[in-house]
Amino acid sequence: MFDVGDVVKVKNTRAQSKTNKWLFGSIIEVNGHRNYVVKICSERKLVHADHPIRTRFLLVYVLFYLFII
Repeated sequence: MFDVGDVVKVKNTRAQSKTNKWLFGSIIEVNGHRNYVVKICSERKLVHADHPIRTRFLLVYVLFYLFII
């Protein structure tokens, strides 16, 4: 489904409001058929295949990554 290096939006299961429902990240590791390790800012997060969504907005991710770190 996803490959290492894909830019994705990950569903934020700990969101306190609707504005933080999705986080931008990139796939850094594939663990089996249904689990991925996603780098979100400087944090690594293990996510199930149902949570990431492929995004075409690489520029948005790069800008987000630059301003957060």
